[in-house]
Amino acid sequence: MPAGVHTIVVFGADGSEIARQLITVVPAGQLAVTAQGPLGVALLGSLLIAAGGMAWFLRLPRCRTV
Repeated sequence: MPAGVHTIVVFGADGSEIARQLITVVPAGQLAVTAQGPLGVALLGSLLIAAGGMAWFLRLPRCRTV
């Protein structure tokens, strides 16, 4: 497949178009770019939430006087 933008089209048994997706083919030897930015942000956010929860759970108990 030559480098460039291509379209993948999925057709049903009756010939109707079900889906259409654009893809980009890069030349051999070139690394493809993937959309991992949002995934990294989501993982960082999850890690920070987990760390905050552990810090809250392991906090020192407050002294109470009656």
